[in-house]
Order: sequence, then structure tokens, then C-alpha cells
Amino acid sequence: MVVKEKFYTCGKLMLNSVYSYYSMICMSESENNAVQLKGELSAPRWSVISFERREASGLTYKEAARRLRELDGQSVPGLCVVTDEAAERIVN
Repeated sequence: MVVKEKFYTCGKLMLNSVYSYYSMICMSESENNAVQLKGELSAPRWSVISFERREASGLTYKEAARRLRELDGQSVPGLCVVTDEAAERIVN
């Protein structure tokens, strides 16, 4: 399974093959692990942060990547996709 969605983290574009790599790992692991990984990416547990604040939270990874692209287009500095838990620690 190859997904065309581009992954972002800390403002840097990760290769499209990252998802393919995780898919291969999941195929070699048990079916429960594959469901868990897919569940983590689709769970509303991701935040977009910048140097100044938490820009958005409670997003799926795909929504967070989309929001990051929107903010990057507005030249917001220091963008990064992290879990809501990590964003909470950074913001406080």
C-alpha cells in the first residue's frame, strides 16, 4: 500500500516512502500492530506548533499536515507536527 500524502514534521518534508516503510513493517508484524499504527495516524491526537504557540490541536495526522502546509504558506516560522501530549508540555 503506497499513500501519496506527504508527511511533515518540524517544517521539513519527509519522503513519501516513509508511509510505505511503515506499511511494510506492519505487514511483517502482526495484524494488531498494523491496526495500531493506522489508528495512531488517524486518531485526533496531533498538534501543529510554531515558535510562538500551539496553532492547532486535536487533529488527525493528515489534518495536521494540511494545517502545517496552510501555515507554511503564511510564512509562520518554526512549524512542527507533534502529539497533543508533547504540545501540552511545550506550551506550558
